[in-house]
Amino acid sequence: MKKIPFRPLVTAALVSMAMTACSSAPKQNDSLNQARAAYEKASQDVTLVRHAPEELDKARDALDVAERRWKQDEKPADVEHFSYLASQRVRIAEQIAKSNEMDRELSDMALERRSVTLDLREAELSKVKLEAKALQDQMKNLKAEKTERGMVLTLGDVLFEVNEATMAPGAGRNIAKIASFMRSYPERVAVIEGHTDSMGDDEYNLSLSRDRAFSIRRALINEGISPSRITTQGFGEALPVASNTNSAGRQKNRRVEIIFPDMPTQVSEFEE
Repeated sequence: MKKIPFRPLVTAALVSMAMTACSSAPKQNDSLNQARAAYEKASQDVTLVRHAPEELDKARDALDVAERRWKQDEKPADVEHFSYLASQRVRIAEQIAKSNEMDRELSDMALERRSVTLDLREAELSKVKLEAKALQDQMKNLKAEKTERGMVLTLGDVLFEVNEATMAPGAGRNIAKIASFMRSYPERVAVIEGHTDSMGDDEYNLSLSRDRAFSIRRALINEGISPSRITTQGFGEALPVASNTNSAGRQKNRRVEIIFPDMPTQVSEFEE
């Protein structure tokens, strides 16, 4: 009886397995790859992160949708559409940052708008006090603090895995309480600010603080809160609340603050 060579059979089987694996994976999408690279580059740019956080949030939202549809092997046109939106949001963020950096008049106008906002806040102080009282009652269980910026809820880094933006399993209860409050006050907006200690370099801390703030935002959206009501900002190590020379101080500085402004327009305390 004639023997069949073994090696060709093995080679043919390996080729068949490789072709099967390739056919089951989604095809590469150039637009998605370009959008992914553009967002990754933009999110590491300190100037863009500082001047155009809302546009970067929108770019990340669109990119998430494009990634999800690509992984689910949906219509290429849908992936192309959301990839295009993500790329466009990055371009808008770049234009905003460039304008703010190059045009000093815009900075002066921003300061003037801030002054007008403060004047309006002073004029409506009595109304704000009444609203703040109701807010205090609703957020008592969350241990929020009343400040000049509004009600500030501080979440420590125990909500996250060490040196990660991934939320720890026990964080869901706090997120649920915050979402419940926001559903009770649909006119309220939230500003989520991420902060770190001084360990590590500036760029890493800035990126980590922003990613943690964005994780809280995404969790609230998953609870049914409209994305338009939530903005994020990462400050890295720029705004410590305690000394970074000891572990207790550094732990206090590693935090995410959720601010519910007294006025619809929130002006950050961070200035150039």
